[in-house]
Amino acid sequence: MGWWKDLRDETEFMPNSHFRELDFIEEKDLFDECKSNLIESGTPSGSVGSFTLWKDVWSGHFGDVKIRKHRKVDGKDRKRAFLRYLLRRKVTRNRRDRELIKQLRSIYRGSLRREAADLLLGGEASTF
Repeated sequence: MGWWKDLRDETEFMPNSHFRELDFIEEKDLFDECKSNLIESGTPSGSVGSFTLWKDVWSGHFGDVKIRKHRKVDGKDRKRAFLRYLLRRKVTRNRRDRELIKQLRSIYRGSLRREAADLLLGGEASTF
């Protein structure tokens, strides 16, 4: 649920609505991103829930987060939005490029996590 809360916090409300929208992404790709984030943060891979459970948590607790049907409204984090944009471009269809962009997104998310943890502990923020 923490992953969903972080994702919700990265988005903004749509005008005249209580919904928050993500840039267009296939649900399976979003699940894969969640799964890799959880594993990278120390969750044993056997403890990561199934796609069905993930969707149930989404609809049950984070129903205000929707996937945009059309392209592009930037969220609060422009770097992350740009990495999402690169991943979704039709030109980025070969597997190697998509994996590279996913790795870059993962590195960026990890740096944000470390920075937030450092700030909570009262230390200096360390990002690259």
